Amino acid sequence: MTSPTELEEPHEAALRIALGLRPTAYEWGDPVIDPRPCPSWYLYGEMGEKHDIEPRRPFDVLHVLGAGPDVALSRYPTVRLAGTDGDTNWYSCASLELSASQSGSEDPIVRVSLPMTVLERAGENGILELALPDAHELRTALTYILDVLEGRREPVKDAS
Repeated sequence: MTSPTELEEPHEAALRIALGLRPTAYEWGDPVIDPRPCPSWYLYGEMGEKHDIEPRRPFDVLHVLGAGPDVALSRYPTVRLAGTDGDTNWYSCASLELSASQSGSEDPIVRVSLPMTVLERAGENGILELALPDAHELRTALTYILDVLEGRREPVKDAS
């Protein structure tokens, strides 16, 4: 195994260490190098989550809020799925996918995405139409994510 100091010239490594500077190379899988604390909503360890580090920004750990709740869209076509348990057929509803993430200690980002396949199947133009039950469920899902990010509730732990 090569240490970061072995990747540098010895006098450069010695100077960096003497000045208390951070290494300029890290082995993949090293402990997180972002010195800032994780946000309070991030359950590192409890849910088996790991920090995601983008190679382009190794000092900014990406915190992801587990699986966000998807919201069924009743006004869009479903997709028929072959069953895995005999002759059972499944239908997958079109859905909005919700998630949240936070890079380092920046403000969290809430993402609401509508997969392009939903719009393509429906021949739609990018305008999202929600039936009242869909809109209520979207409000519930967004309220959950905002409450977790703002510390008003704990994330729901994975049941598996």
